[in-house]
Amino acid sequence: MKALVYTGTQQSEIQHLDAPVAGTGESIVDISFCGICGSDMHAWHGHDERRVPPLVLGHEAVGTVRSGPLAGRRVAINPLITCLDCPTCRAGDIHLCSRRELIGMRYPGAFAEQLRIPDRNLTVIDDAVSFETAALVEPTAVAVRTIGLARRAGADAGSRTVILGGGAIGLLCAQIMKAWGFAPPQIAETNKLRRGMLESLGLGSTYDPRAEQPGDGAVDLVIDAVGMGATRAAASQMVRPGGA
Repeated sequence: MKALVYTGTQQSEIQHLDAPVAGTGESIVDISFCGICGSDMHAWHGHDERRVPPLVLGHEAVGTVRSGPLAGRRVAINPLITCLDCPTCRAGDIHLCSRRELIGMRYPGAFAEQLRIPDRNLTVIDDAVSFETAALVEPTAVAVRTIGLARRAGADAGSRTVILGGGAIGLLCAQIMKAWGFAPPQIAETNKLRRGMLESLGLGSTYDPRAEQPGDGAVDLVIDAVGMGATRAAASQMVRPGGA
């Protein structure tokens, strides 16, 4: 099969690899679309020591099952592989599984024609949903989980919210907030074009964090959709005591 292989810092090439072979409880999926996550770009630029080349990256994937219980069905892929048997998995905290793997990290990813994946990591897609749209399922799930956690932390429709970063995850978080009835957030974004796009979508007000900042301790909820030291520091500074 063909695969896009990350071969070194800022280097990748199409290679012919052996097709994956399914083991017990696994399926083979013919990949139709795979999104490019910021973490894929981070790795490609040589900033992720966990992703060691040569490696097939990619984890925001959808396709058609070639072999397995769902053969012939269109599916979205959950990229997080866990044991489901350890104490943390049994408690529902599968993201803390000590044996977890993420496709595209050490486990071969989805920038390839085919992917080997546990059967339990597949979700059938309604035939009315295009593969192009379904490829957004994984990052959208991240946003849904984020706003769900915010609710559990006490955020509500009236919370003053700041989202740091207007990229894919920041935008999706803002969309989920709008769908769930939250007040429009402020969105910090350094890119002028992105600020204009966000404003046009009616997802909230935007500002350039290089020129202005919310007051110290003035924000109920901060969502860091960038993940840098500077944004963590900014989030800690602007969130109110007891905020999230």
